[in-house]
This record gives sequence, structure tokens and C-alpha cells, in this order.
Amino acid sequence: MKLEEEMMFHLTVGIEKWQGKKDAIPDELKKGHLQLIGLCIETKQPFPKTIIPELVAFLKKPLHQWGIPSITSHFDGDLSVINEFGELSDYFQEWLEMVGSIENEQQKSMKKILEYCTKHSLCNEYTNIRRFLTEHPIIDSISLEAFKLNLHHDLAAFVENCYEKLKPFHEISICPYCGWTLERKKGQLTCTNLCRELADFINIQTIELGSQTYYRLKKGIQRFVLLPGIVEIQWFDHLKKRYKDAEISLYPKVDEFDILIKKGDISFHVDVKDYTHPQLLADYFAKRNSKKYMENKNVIIVVPDYRERLKPGYIKQFYERLNDLGLEIPFQVKLQRDSLKLMDLVLMM
Repeated sequence: MKLEEEMMFHLTVGIEKWQGKKDAIPDELKKGHLQLIGLCIETKQPFPKTIIPELVAFLKKPLHQWGIPSITSHFDGDLSVINEFGELSDYFQEWLEMVGSIENEQQKSMKKILEYCTKHSLCNEYTNIRRFLTEHPIIDSISLEAFKLNLHHDLAAFVENCYEKLKPFHEISICPYCGWTLERKKGQLTCTNLCRELADFINIQTIELGSQTYYRLKKGIQRFVLLPGIVEIQWFDHLKKRYKDAEISLYPKVDEFDILIKKGDISFHVDVKDYTHPQLLADYFAKRNSKKYMENKNVIIVVPDYRERLKPGYIKQFYERLNDLGLEIPFQVKLQRDSLKLMDLVLMM
């Protein structure tokens, strides 16, 4: 990891830890601050002398305003480390998940579910669990226990560990997009940036918990299982309706792909990738073993259409980034609408 990436790793891990416990400044944030000062001195740029509040204010600025060329050679200059709510931005949450983060700890239960189902060839169970988690971001204890009764003991424990208990006798507000609990920041009820972009936050549903026990998905599960799961399941349901005479599977062979479409001798292997920035998507493939993509024909990586609206030129920028990395890929990356055109040519015949 180069100095700029190492510094960004320390800064982002430090911010993530500091958000969870603001009574102490994490060592990672201190180290990242010192590395940033060193880069600023090298490039003769002013630097934040203190962590709070100067560094925090500095990290809210777009990277191109830092005046450090080696930073913008690694990251898009329009990005900020901290968003308007004082949180780690969506881009750096995803980047940190890719290189390793605190929230990865919360995802260990999902990894255990995957490993257990793979080991015991529990394809249907895995699909049911993924769908259940996506469709139940908040759940009462009776419903959770009822679902667990149908699972192997170990799997039931892993599923329960994806959730955390909510305080009773408390009213919660529900995100109109992902269904998770909203948090109040700067006087606003808010969720992820994607949720705010895709949903109307004017009329918000609330739930009065009362004395009944409720659970919600842990934040790491919400961010990296629930949000992508919404797109994957919506896309699966849409394809089922569109290609009625095809066999369509969700998370086949325990998540080998997100969706498998089969009609006669024709198969399409589909993975849905919903990264905030095309650079992250390209970096994902640069770091990943592409064996499964090379072993299967008609592989399509589908990017949700809204990514093109939120980041115009998304697909073009993805391929430009691949070129910069000197990377060739044995599959196609397309927006949803364009992937449909491709599949229609074969599956609508």
C-alpha cells in the first residue's frame, strides 16, 4: 500500500472509530494526521495543526482542494472524506470495506452463513436467508424466532448475530428506501446518501416499539448486505416477470453469481454491482480473482441505472479506470437497461 493509500486508510479507520466513540481520538486518526502533515509539507501546502476541529474541517473539503497531486492521482479529486453530516462519505465507506474496516467485523456472521451453506450445499437455505435479511431490516422477536426455527442450529445463531436489539418503549422512524432506522443529524432524519437520493424523506413512517422486543440489522449488515440486496432482489423479481419461460435462480450455488438465467442451451450469469463510484468498481475487479468469470460464458456485470443518473458517464469512467490500471476483463459491464437489450436478443426469441 502506497503512502497516500496508507494515510487514507488510517484517516478513514480513525474517523470510523471516532464516530462510534467520540470521547477519545483513535490512534489511527493521529497517525493519519501526521502522515497528512508530512505530505502537506512536501507540497508546501497549509496543513491542519489539530485533529479536532481543524483536521475534521479539512477532511470535509474535496480532495482537489488539498493541493496534493499524489492524492488526486489515486482518488477522484471531487471526493471528500467526510460528508455534510460529519460522517465518513459513501465512497470511503465502500473503499474501506474493500481494504478492511471495523464494519467488516459486523459482516463476519454473513461470511459464516456463506461458508456454512457452501460446506453443506445448502443453496435454498442461503437464498432464503439473504432474502430474509433484505426484506426484514427491522423485525420483532417473535418473527425472528419463527424464521430461525426452520434453520440448522448454527445457521440460526449466525442469522441472529446479524441483528442488534432496539430499546423498548421507544418510537423509531423508518427509512423510506431501505427500511432501516433513521438517525437524526443536524436536525434532519437521515439514512445513507443513496437512500436520500432515491427516496422521498417528507412523509416518514414511524413504529412505536412499546414493550415488545424488536431488532434491527447491524450497521455493517445494513450497509453491505441490505442495500445491495435490495437491488439484487428487485432485479431478480423483474427478470422473473420479463422472461417467464426461462429458469431464473437467485444466488445460485450459494452465491456463485447473484442471478442465473437459463433458457435451453443459453445461460446468462449475472452479478449486480452497486458501487458509488466507477473507480471503486474497477478497483474491485483489479483486486479480485476473475476465475469464475473466465470459466462461465455470457457473464454480465449489471450496474443499476440510477448510478448513471447520480454519476453521469459511469460506465465510460469505469472502462477508463480499467485502462489506467492496465486491466482487461473477460465479461461485459452494463447498465440495467443495456443488459436487458442484450438479453432480450436471445431470451425473447
